[in-house]
Amino acid sequence: MNMLLHSHTITAYTENAVGILARMASLFSRNRVNIEKLHVEESETKGISQFTIVVYCDSEKARKLVNQLRRIIELQDVFISRDEMIEESKENETSISAAANG
Repeated sequence: MNMLLHSHTITAYTENAVGILARMASLFSRNRVNIEKLHVEESETKGISQFTIVVYCDSEKARKLVNQLRRIIELQDVFISRDEMIEESKENETSISAAANG
């Protein structure tokens, strides 16, 4: 079975609070989505951090992640964009997994 994956860039603006990165990472982990790239910097607004997160998943999962991110109280705003499409074959994933486990 083939599943179409897309690269999604999620940009989130949060209050600069202790533990916010751990809470966001936990949300991705619970949804079994790996963070491919992460960049955090202070935004132009003092006390607000900008997170740029790149993930590979289907569009439905990406929308679910963004909706869950919006529930984090310190989150000011969040945006998502779809970048590129990747076709992942479940058969290839299984054979890679089997080879890795010996």
